Amino acid sequence: MLKIYRYPYVFVPPYRYDHVQNRRNQGKWDLNKTRERLIGNFNRQYNRILEMAKVPKLKFHTLRATALTLWLRNGMKEFDVMNLAGHSNFATTHKYYLAANDDLVNRAREASASSVGKNLAGIWQASFKTP
Repeated sequence: MLKIYRYPYVFVPPYRYDHVQNRRNQGKWDLNKTRERLIGNFNRQYNRILEMAKVPKLKFHTLRATALTLWLRNGMKEFDVMNLAGHSNFATTHKYYLAANDDLVNRAREASASSVGKNLAGIWQASFKTP
C-alpha cells in the first residue's frame, strides 16, 4: 500500500525534510545554503516524480515559471515573487516571469472592448448623426 506523507514540499523527499527540520531545531542548519543542500540529486528526484505522476518530461524551469506566473496572477507583489525566485534584480523576474501582467493588460482590453468600448463607440457614432 502506498504510504501518504503530509509534507509541504513535492520535490524534497520526506526523509530529507525530517533531517533538515531536526538540524534546524538544533540550530545547525544554515538557511543561506538551503537551496544548495536541500536535495542531493534534484534531477533524479524530479524525474522520478514526473514518472510516478505520468507527466511528460518537462524542464523544471517550466514548472517554476508557471508557479511564479500564478503567484503574480493571484495577487502576490512582484517584489516578493522576485525574492522567492532568488533573483538579484527585478529585471530578471520581469523578463522571464511577468507574462501574468501582459495577460492582465490583455484581459483589461477585452473587458473594455466588451463594455466601455461599445458604449464609447455608440456615443462617438451618435455625435456625428444629425438630428
